[in-house]
Amino acid sequence: MCSTSLCLDGGTRASLLAQARKGDRESLAKLILPYTPGLYLGALRLTRNPADAEDVRQDVFLKAMTRLEQFSGKPGENRDDLHAWVARIAANASIDVIRKRRDGRLFSLEEPTGAGDETLGSNVKARQDNPEERFARREMRKLMAAAITQLAPDLRQACLLRDVFEYSTQEVAERLGISAMAVRLRLFRAHRRLREKLSMALRPAKQRQARPAEVVETARRGTPRAGEPRVPLAVFAECACGD
Repeated sequence: MCSTSLCLDGGTRASLLAQARKGDRESLAKLILPYTPGLYLGALRLTRNPADAEDVRQDVFLKAMTRLEQFSGKPGENRDDLHAWVARIAANASIDVIRKRRDGRLFSLEEPTGAGDETLGSNVKARQDNPEERFARREMRKLMAAAITQLAPDLRQACLLRDVFEYSTQEVAERLGISAMAVRLRLFRAHRRLREKLSMALRPAKQRQARPAEVVETARRGTPRAGEPRVPLAVFAECACGD
């Protein structure tokens, strides 16, 4: 007999969610505690520290309890919506841990990283955005977040550590237990796939349903034809920086 939220029917889940929104901690626990082993492992992969990962795991429940009104999921939606929401909380908590460990140094677009070893933020100039530009950047960050979550785990880890947290290529290699060349290869593949996903998302709606042959040809070429949307790496840095 299964007692986890993974096995609850829609009606039971809706009832538990309604009670949790009213402040019932036990109902929230029934919904999200089954996810915590996976959340712990995800935090451990990023922080590489069991104590930090455990802190993240505990922090997730507390933050979920206080921020449940921010969860937009509806009673009829499936479990993956709530799972994705708490996973984002865990990811953000892991980022906070890494930032504190690095003495509070946040993402810097102008900091040099050494010849031939650029990050996504290289050569991006600071500027004052008008409201329209700020809105566009927020929308781009949403697209970026969705695209990153669709990357394979090995590509996503390399991209986050190198491009967002600004670890050197060698540091990323040591943390992931792979060679520096393997890190560069993963970054190349991650950047290419992010370009493809964002280019597709930025096309007019009627052009988004590409035929299979077109998708294969675009992947083979690696670069768009004239007139096709092209998303530069600099856009990725803007998405990571926030307002």
